[in-house]
Amino acid sequence: MKKSFLLLVVIYISSIPTFAQLSFSELPSIFTSSMPLPCYDVKDTRPNGVLYTYGMVALKETSGIPHRQYKNIQCTEWRDVSFSESDIAAPTVVMMMNIPGGHHKLYSVLVGGISDALTYSLVIVDSNGQVSDALEAKICWGPPRKCIKQTYIDENFNVIVHTIHPLSSDSISPFNFSSFQGQREDVCYRIVNGQFKETDRTKYKKRTFYPKDLTQDLWDGPDIPLLQKPTPPRQPNKKRKRDT
Repeated sequence: MKKSFLLLVVIYISSIPTFAQLSFSELPSIFTSSMPLPCYDVKDTRPNGVLYTYGMVALKETSGIPHRQYKNIQCTEWRDVSFSESDIAAPTVVMMMNIPGGHHKLYSVLVGGISDALTYSLVIVDSNGQVSDALEAKICWGPPRKCIKQTYIDENFNVIVHTIHPLSSDSISPFNFSSFQGQREDVCYRIVNGQFKETDRTKYKKRTFYPKDLTQDLWDGPDIPLLQKPTPPRQPNKKRKRDT
């Protein structure tokens, strides 16, 4: 199995300066430096270990960026977050990577700010600063952090999205549940001409999920594929400390 690298999007809004009313094309050059792989911790690539973030409000590109804060495990209940500067949960850029073989850049955009419900999306932006595609990449609540969706990027720049789908139609609170029946699904994407193109999908056997299952990386779970396919779960090559 080829070695894969984790895309970890972490933000410390309470202690990091933010700048409002900036579009992608207006982000300062210190932010748009390349994010080399492997990428285990975003802040490690910044000067003096500082992660620079930029608040995004009043953007022309907002129509292409997901902006939901989810209220339940099924992700069927949510709040649409505004791009207003007065909304503390307004979308914020937290990282950037150059996409190999082209002029597009890949941004991670956080919705939720310092709240207990966070949604991260990967946003593809062209050389003119326009959004060409977007994909919800991480959905979590906490502390302690519990994720129903996580994403990593491997060394070939495949984007692998891991999602747990609850089977119950009854709404499940992410803050107060003992267990639920669910099914894991992995979807692999390639970025082609500024778009996320699905290349593979793997479903796993249904099982019972407990709170502790959502506090670990989803690809490390004991899930069994329904069919053997060429997108095996990531095998970490070193231990790392989870975000809280």
